[in-house]
Amino acid sequence: MAKLEDSLKMTKLIENTEEKQAVVVEATAKLTQLPSLDETTLKMAKMTSTEFSEVAKMNSINAAKITKMSTIDAAKMSKMSSIDTTAKMAKLTKTGKNEDMGASSAVPMSDDAGPVELICTTATAKDKILAWMSNQTWFQDKHNPLSNIRSVSLDQDQTVPSALFDFRAFFGHLKTEQYAHSVIYRRLMQSTQTLLAQYFSAAPIEGLLCLSDEQLSGKGRGSNKWESPLGCLLYSFKCREPDAMKLPFLQYIVSLALVHGIKTLPSAQDIDIRIKWPNDIYGDGMKIGGILCQSAYSEGAYDVVVGIGLNVTNDKPTTCLSALVDKVCPGAGAAVTRERVLAAFFTALEPKMRAFTSEGFQQLVPEYLKHWLHTDQEVIVGTGDEATPVVIKGLTDAGFLLAVGKDGARFELHPDGNSLDFFAGLIKKKLAT
Repeated sequence: MAKLEDSLKMTKLIENTEEKQAVVVEATAKLTQLPSLDETTLKMAKMTSTEFSEVAKMNSINAAKITKMSTIDAAKMSKMSSIDTTAKMAKLTKTGKNEDMGASSAVPMSDDAGPVELICTTATAKDKILAWMSNQTWFQDKHNPLSNIRSVSLDQDQTVPSALFDFRAFFGHLKTEQYAHSVIYRRLMQSTQTLLAQYFSAAPIEGLLCLSDEQLSGKGRGSNKWESPLGCLLYSFKCREPDAMKLPFLQYIVSLALVHGIKTLPSAQDIDIRIKWPNDIYGDGMKIGGILCQSAYSEGAYDVVVGIGLNVTNDKPTTCLSALVDKVCPGAGAAVTRERVLAAFFTALEPKMRAFTSEGFQQLVPEYLKHWLHTDQEVIVGTGDEATPVVIKGLTDAGFLLAVGKDGARFELHPDGNSLDFFAGLIKKKLAT
């Protein structure tokens, strides 16, 4: 029962309040039917929206405050985007409202945003998605760009729509059986995460990918919004997980696959690329990427949408992959493209997901710890007379930080739910020896 409680705690770290409420409503209906559950567990399953609001505080980190993680000041963070949001939004919608494809039927319709396109490796994959879409109510709305989606398949169509992203190059590098063979693309979106979560989370396509060159309201933890310029790799994809206990570990699998994929790129084997717990990617000690996992319970399993933003060729305000490669191999950074990085990620992800499904995360822990920032990191837990120095040694079975005190006592470290940095306010829970 303790593992179930820990799993729910970890789920709070990766999903926003409204989505957790939806999951718990579904879970409560099922849990209350099981006679073996005690009153404490039932109470946990019936958490109120007020309690969720408290939990949400741990994710209420705005873009300026996040920069403290990588010693970037707020002024630099404001340069994250080269997009003039006001001007872009004025062009983006004919209605004069800041509305998104994932928000209402009054959607952006201008040429500046570009058409919505479905690009698949095969006609079979394309027809499967179109058949599913045709049965959705929003597909009948003529004002919704998705109702006029342009679709192509590489095995039948000689011409791939002109785009800033080279799809033939991407599919040429992709080595997967299932993931990323179907892509929903638009040059400019509010958020790939919003579109995929609202319209396609229940689509029966494992590994369905949503991709954009620029975003105006990219999703971060909690209510954070990210404006993402050209040079960023901006995408979301969907997967399905039947086991609630495994949900918190998905972000770890994705982080590991991203680092692994990057390391397979030409001349990138020796770059300093690391995982910052629980879901950030750092290069040379600076944040260059982040991961967001959101889930919704449906028909006996969880539909998960995973969103990723990664600096590939834009080296402001911190650094990017191409700059990191140039640093270790001058001139080689030009070969680091969004297409190659995305293909390398999914190629690394698919076998890890298979291993995770069959064996769980435990067998991947050594590889994860090899690539994270925190082994033997010293942190102070508590304040004042109760301040306790501990050293981080790994992860607990529940996915939290495992630390050891000077006296050899073992602790599980949890975020306090209020601090700006996950490591600024950690709460310790003593573990049995």
